[in-house]
Amino acid sequence: MFNRIAAALTAAALAGGASPALAGEQVIEAFAPMVAVGTQQAAGADGLAGIDGKINGPFYVMTEVGPIEAGVMLCQFKLIVDTMTNKQLGSGTCTIEFPEDARIFATLSCAGFHTIGCKGDFTLTGGEGRFKGITGGGGVTFRGRATTYLVTGDGDLMQTTFGIAYWEKLAYKLPD
Repeated sequence: MFNRIAAALTAAALAGGASPALAGEQVIEAFAPMVAVGTQQAAGADGLAGIDGKINGPFYVMTEVGPIEAGVMLCQFKLIVDTMTNKQLGSGTCTIEFPEDARIFATLSCAGFHTIGCKGDFTLTGGEGRFKGITGGGGVTFRGRATTYLVTGDGDLMQTTFGIAYWEKLAYKLPD
């Protein structure tokens, strides 16, 4: 089976969903419905609380005929939340897994408001299989609203948030 992401990226490029930014670079629009699960430690005297967690969900690429599911996004993240203002800073590492053992690796950093969203940078740091040597990145917006909480036996707060990650312009370049 020819990989779905290559087909999706090719379809996006041919349909006008991707545009050359620099020689050999393509720009796509993508999104990932996601579930984020994290454990929040109690806030310190400074009002700052840390959340360690994971994000996962299917990764879609927009084409002229609509979204095409291309893979699965998995991220490890850390949020620092100011419990007085609800402002947050986030960072993490992500893997987008595709069929046939192909992967893209990325880092993320963002700022925003807790349980509302986070906006920042998504940087492609490499890949495996057909994505070996990939570079690029772009702005990413995380939005989440449906949140549930559970107090663990250790007294930590387990938080589950449902939402979406969105890349309006995700640029990538594969080596020649």
